[in-house]
Order: sequence, then C-alpha cells, then structure tokens
Amino acid sequence: MGFIELPAGQQVTPGETIQADLDLLIYPAVKPEIKAGKQWRIQEGGKLVAVGTILEVLDPVC
Repeated sequence: MGFIELPAGQQVTPGETIQADLDLLIYPAVKPEIKAGKQWRIQEGGKLVAVGTILEVLDPVC
C-alpha cells in the first residue's frame, strides 16, 4: 500500500509516462521485493491503473 501525490491539476492519461515519488507502507513480506528495476502494479482497490518500475529506493523515513 502506498501513496502517489501529483502536483495540483496534473493528470496522467493512458499511455503517458511520468516520473513521480511514491511513499510505500513497507510490510516485512514485501520488503525484499522493493529494489531498483522491479516492476510494480499500481492499483486503486482491485483495479489496475498503471504499471511502474522502481528507479531508486531511498532510505525509509521513520
């Protein structure tokens, strides 16, 4: 589970590529999967809305 915040008024349309920061709530079971190059499904509830690729993993904020 995570959050993507786009600048006010920005929308992403199908087929469009953007680069955005994503804040994830990391559960122990998925922690090994969070690594650069990994593809990630982005869903709203059960609906797939995008597929992303992790470019960089930053240090967690506690």
